[in-house]
Amino acid sequence: MLNSNQSVVVLNVDFDLNVASFLFYFIFFTSLYIEEKREEKRREEKKEKREKKMVKRLHYIPPEKDYGCCEYKLKLIYNIEEVRVKKLNKIASQMKYRLYQGRGKAIYILGVSDQGDVEGITQEELEESIDFLETACAMIGAHIYKKRMYKGNHGFIGTLRIAINDINLLETTFL
Repeated sequence: MLNSNQSVVVLNVDFDLNVASFLFYFIFFTSLYIEEKREEKRREEKKEKREKKMVKRLHYIPPEKDYGCCEYKLKLIYNIEEVRVKKLNKIASQMKYRLYQGRGKAIYILGVSDQGDVEGITQEELEESIDFLETACAMIGAHIYKKRMYKGNHGFIGTLRIAINDINLLETTFL
């Protein structure tokens, strides 16, 4: 039979194990929470840094030239399918010319008029215009290898660097 002193010791051991378990889990989950908050803060800082880098303001661009590898487009949005197909063929032909002038590389600047006015367009219009150019690229065997976004006067400006997959396709077209 246990005396009263021994039963108190057993109760203290049980109580100590429960406190130890509680403390272990408390410290474990607190450290997970702290690490999660640190990671969230790192992601937020990285996002802010990327946005600062991504969204610089363009103030001036010289007027577009009829020759060279650079092409300005305010936006490329065509809702009527017949018009879209005609414009797509025209843009694809024009893109071949710009790629030929740039020896296989071209720059398209979206959200800018031919006179160099840095207007800007909405982000949705920019994305739709990029999709349009990607379709034109696919038609002629080219690809967009770099995209950048800037702030304009009334929205966003996008710059796209385009390269042709096979330079020989251009030489046979324009020679």
